Amino acid sequence: MDFEQLKWVWSLLQWIVVAGCALFTYLTNKDAANQKDVAALSERVGRAETEMKNMATAADVNNLGGDIKGMQVSIEGMHRSFDALNRNLERVNDYLMRKN
Repeated sequence: MDFEQLKWVWSLLQWIVVAGCALFTYLTNKDAANQKDVAALSERVGRAETEMKNMATAADVNNLGGDIKGMQVSIEGMHRSFDALNRNLERVNDYLMRKN
């Protein structure tokens, strides 16, 4: 081997080492970016799971429906009581108006 061939082999080895370093850097940065994406996705999934835990179930909605119906019945009863009270108040008012 003469000096020119050694120079060419040395140049080739330098390019191989540089290409290897570049490939290693690319792969490690790609993994780091993937880890960041996985962490962000994991955080989003965690928030979604928390929101799902706090959502009302079908049984909760049905119970609310029953509670609302009970409140409607109670309010209707109050209306009837107020109607009777209003009639009595009108009678008292009519009596007082006639008395004077």
